[in-house]
Amino acid sequence: MKKLYFLPLLVVLLMISCHQKPKVAIEPGPAQIEFDDKYLTGEFDTIYQEKQPYWTYDFHFVNKGSEPLVINKVEPNCFCIDVDYTKYPIKPGRDGKISVRLHAAELPLGYVCRSVTVFTNASNYPAVRLQVEGIIK
Repeated sequence: MKKLYFLPLLVVLLMISCHQKPKVAIEPGPAQIEFDDKYLTGEFDTIYQEKQPYWTYDFHFVNKGSEPLVINKVEPNCFCIDVDYTKYPIKPGRDGKISVRLHAAELPLGYVCRSVTVFTNASNYPAVRLQVEGIIK
């Protein structure tokens, strides 16, 4: 008899835990991308090539539109950059990430500024340039 009371309680708890609410206010209309970093630049100050052969910066964003956000293509401007990003459609109110990995060992010493162009279906930024910059010693 105790099992009969436990089963409905378990079902209700599962339903509550699976129901996720959007984290942000959603604007009506197509997908809209909003980055946490308003300057769209990841600064690494100083990298010492011998100690840090690479450096990674994560650009976090949220879909503020009412349609799914899709990253169609990502183009680094340099062979020294690898990019990983959220590859599935990002639902309204959900977040995603674009990770830019700079291979410092492959670059000359001194000031470095490299970029990645991200192409999306967002109405506010169909193409956006993200930068990473700093000094390599």
